[in-house]
Amino acid sequence: MDGVMLLGGEEDRKGRRRSQRPEVEATRIRILRAAERLYAERGFDGASLREIAIAANQGNNNAVQYHFGSRDRLIEAIFDERVAEMEAERTAMLAAAERDGKLEDLPTLLAILSLPHLSLCDAKGHHPHAGFLVHYLTRRTPDGTGRGLSCAFLGAPAMVRLLDLIQARLTDLPADIAQTRIMLCALMFLNLLVGHDTAHPQGGAPAVLARHATDTVAAMAAALGGPAI
Repeated sequence: MDGVMLLGGEEDRKGRRRSQRPEVEATRIRILRAAERLYAERGFDGASLREIAIAANQGNNNAVQYHFGSRDRLIEAIFDERVAEMEAERTAMLAAAERDGKLEDLPTLLAILSLPHLSLCDAKGHHPHAGFLVHYLTRRTPDGTGRGLSCAFLGAPAMVRLLDLIQARLTDLPADIAQTRIMLCALMFLNLLVGHDTAHPQGGAPAVLARHATDTVAAMAAALGGPAI
């Protein structure tokens, strides 16, 4: 029986059943965090499901298979969980942008895309999800298909709306070029976080990171808004 599909629980943003039992959910989160950290450090081929179970302090080496079924489903669960965590912040940021008349302002939209990643940090102030997502975006399409970015975020309406707003600012570009630029800009910000964490192994430096994050969003806007060659 797959722990993600246990009956009697709530549905996740893609309609999959999840247990409401606190101990099951706590185990599930421990596995997700351990897997995210190991995948960020080693890549998807560098950590076995057994190693992930051990890192999550699970006595049963088959714990990952029990809760997620397979490596691919584990990877998608990490992605989905973090998208869901950032959804409320992005919803609030979009509402503020709409109130201020900035829904057509590319730097504002890219800030909404990027800055919520700053809150996904561990006890040291590091950002393992950024490292995970670098591997995810460069090794596989966001939803396992070639249908485009927005299809990866079904059930996350703020993210879908945000991507639509960004793409609406890029109508002078061919669709494939626009999608590639959005992906490369996302990787620019994620690699900022990875580099910052590497430079500060004992803990993050929030003031330094905030300054660099603001500058990186400005660089992203300049790169994204340039003419096609």
